[in-house]
Amino acid sequence: MKLFILNKDFEIEGMLEEYNSVEWVRRYDEPGDFVLSAVATTEEITGTVGLLKEDYYIAREDDEMIVQIEKKNLTTSAEQGNNITVSGRSIEKVLGQRIVWTQTNTKASETVEDFIRRLIDENAINPTDPKRKIPKLTLGERMGFLEKLEKQITGDNLLEVVQELCKTYGYGFKITMNDSGLLEFVLYKGVDRSYKQSENPYIVFSSEFDNLINTEYEYDKTNHRNVALIGGEGEGKDRKYQTIGESEGMERYELFVDAKDVSSNNGEITQPEYNKLLVEKGMEKLAESATTENYEGEIETENTYVYKEDYNIGDIVKVENEYKMQASTRVTEIIESDNENGYRAVPTFGTWEV
Repeated sequence: MKLFILNKDFEIEGMLEEYNSVEWVRRYDEPGDFVLSAVATTEEITGTVGLLKEDYYIAREDDEMIVQIEKKNLTTSAEQGNNITVSGRSIEKVLGQRIVWTQTNTKASETVEDFIRRLIDENAINPTDPKRKIPKLTLGERMGFLEKLEKQITGDNLLEVVQELCKTYGYGFKITMNDSGLLEFVLYKGVDRSYKQSENPYIVFSSEFDNLINTEYEYDKTNHRNVALIGGEGEGKDRKYQTIGESEGMERYELFVDAKDVSSNNGEITQPEYNKLLVEKGMEKLAESATTENYEGEIETENTYVYKEDYNIGDIVKVENEYKMQASTRVTEIIESDNENGYRAVPTFGTWEV
């Protein structure tokens, strides 16, 4: 990996070609992160100590993710020499530096995509208070996703809101630098490469194909809930409630959602519209409490599909282990590591769809 070091204004300060190890983690619906370890040389400009400064950014020529140095550790040792380790998160984390400053409601017929873009525009790109503006941040191409929602947000962390909505509706999000040096926020969906479709080449990871090794499957129903009672504004018998979920008997797992923060603004929002806001809140909490099935596996990288050419983060692929457990699942994370043992790519697959 060739690593370019950028200053706080995203200008190239130098290139780091020699290092001990690097771990580069991309995620579909959350910021990625990295850990870099190198010999700590002392030249003020070209040395690693002078180059790897706090709040500087790191970019790769073969990857669109940009990361920021948030943590630095410098060690000196007569036996092992001097080493520097830096780590941090990808540039998407900048959304976490803002909150949804004022009460924001979805507009009539507004899509989830348009709502997310409006939240970012009003709180980070063109806020009423210019001090809240994030330099260089802009909105990229609109994808035209059609999903709609009813939602009200006040005071929530902007990054957490974006993550929550993306996880609920199956979107990925990223901030990349365009040719003009601006940071573009875009939503996207991975490409379906499973057997459920016929438009794209199939991607199958399987021990039978000798391209999947060291697999790990996990099923977790510990926090499973499928019925929600949502309590809105009001007190006692006057409190407004909504219920979602139809399961019964031993298959029923109940959850109470306190949604007093959802307001009708003294009747400004009609009762049917307010009920939809409560239902949306309940759906989000149930999504957080769903049964999870995760599958991790190290990909054989020499004689198999090429990451970023044959498949990418967010794509839906076919996975099958030695026990013939198989499913269509999304690639939600890719961990790339480069060290003295060579290069590896380890994917994490999301919820399984049989």
